[in-house]
Amino acid sequence: MKNTYRKQYTLPGGYPRAGETPAQTGTRELAEECRVVVSPDQVREVYRGEHLFEGRRDDVTIVEVTVPTRPTIHIDNREVEAARFASPEEVLKLPIVPHLRDYLLQRQAGAVSH
Repeated sequence: MKNTYRKQYTLPGGYPRAGETPAQTGTRELAEECRVVVSPDQVREVYRGEHLFEGRRDDVTIVEVTVPTRPTIHIDNREVEAARFASPEEVLKLPIVPHLRDYLLQRQAGAVSH
């Protein structure tokens, strides 16, 4: 997806609220940004890393969910200007945030479970 305030493509996401697990944060952000609703118990953590990005050190956790059918994405055109499904190979050709590149490269190398 592409946020209106960033040049790079990224995944749906954001900062956790007090007491939220990564799965809860991921499901909340996915619903807020793409109107895709899943249960936190379906979500699994697949990546964690620290990256210096936009002048700050980000501690990033990526979670994944497998769904039986491809959901329809709805964006708000305020925070999110574009979102679509793409293969890891397609995404790696785009300008993407550092943590997404790191995750996808690790996944290609078999260093990340999926």
